Amino acid sequence: MFSSPQEAVSEKGDAVMKRILGYLKDERGIETLEWIAIGALILGVAFVVYPGTLQPALTTLVGTIATALGTIALP
Repeated sequence: MFSSPQEAVSEKGDAVMKRILGYLKDERGIETLEWIAIGALILGVAFVVYPGTLQPALTTLVGTIATALGTIALP
């Protein structure tokens, strides 16, 4: 049995987990997560209020943003 969740992760996974945990411990990381949550809430409301007109454009926009974020290399 592992004494901590980190021991259950591979070496590469351990490095990624440490980066994520370090980012979350930093106040800037928490602030970023808050802004992401606010943005997601705004998009959710927009999808509900304007499903016919805005949904295709918002879906494209979210896809573009997700693709751009996926290409960012972490230090």
